[in-house]
Amino acid sequence: MNKISESAIHKELDLIQGCISRMAHYCFVVKGWSILLISSVFAFWNNQALSWGYGVIVCGALLALWMLNAFFLAKEKDYRNWYSKVITTRKSGDDELLYELNTEKYPIKKCCVAGTMFSTILPWFYLVLIITTLGIIICSKTSDTKINRINCNSAIVNDVRSNNQ
Repeated sequence: MNKISESAIHKELDLIQGCISRMAHYCFVVKGWSILLISSVFAFWNNQALSWGYGVIVCGALLALWMLNAFFLAKEKDYRNWYSKVITTRKSGDDELLYELNTEKYPIKKCCVAGTMFSTILPWFYLVLIITTLGIIICSKTSDTKINRINCNSAIVNDVRSNNQ
């Protein structure tokens, strides 16, 4: 095994740290898209009845964003594991996979996207958004029914008044 220079080790660690930062940024951006999506539900609500189809589309999009967020978080964890492995192996002079950033080639335990999806914080974030979306649709259906009852009652009152005149 060859002795690896400190600058080569630092450069490789910088590359891996860049990947970790990029994955963390992507997670943040996906969460922003999720908030934007739920904000659009509030914007279009405006006391009008939203269809169940609209709710299914929004909840489906939230599930897709949840999976995408879990993917980026799993990749970030893979890079963190690789970062730790590089620190220990490069000091011993092992130059296998030097400057390699493809996580599929790493001899480390990979993070599962499904496991990451149901980790500590992601379910709370996305389930709250999904429940809020469904709550808005249920409230819009309820308010639509009340508005229709009021309109029917006022129509009946008007009919009675016109018949009495």
